[in-house]
Amino acid sequence: MVNWDEMKGKLGEMGEKAKGVFAVAASKTQKGAKTASLKVKIVMEENKINKAMGELGKKAYELIDKGEENIPGNSQVKDIVKTIKISRQTIDGVNEEIGAIK
Repeated sequence: MVNWDEMKGKLGEMGEKAKGVFAVAASKTQKGAKTASLKVKIVMEENKINKAMGELGKKAYELIDKGEENIPGNSQVKDIVKTIKISRQTIDGVNEEIGAIK
């Protein structure tokens, strides 16, 4: 004969274990989504850097063509370099966030 109290207890245990498994899966999914979102942010910052590098090269060429001798002292060059540095700092910060997630 079936002991319904025992059956009920075992089903309750199985339900609790299932909840634990689903909680772990949900946590891993959230971590994966957050990591993917942060990696997209890195790609966007890398694109900013690439664009700024192109602008820097163009500006340097223009200044050299005009006979400018103090290219690093040019305010436009400094602004472009500042943009690159900010993007690199942002990438470093995002990489730290990713490291904290894992």
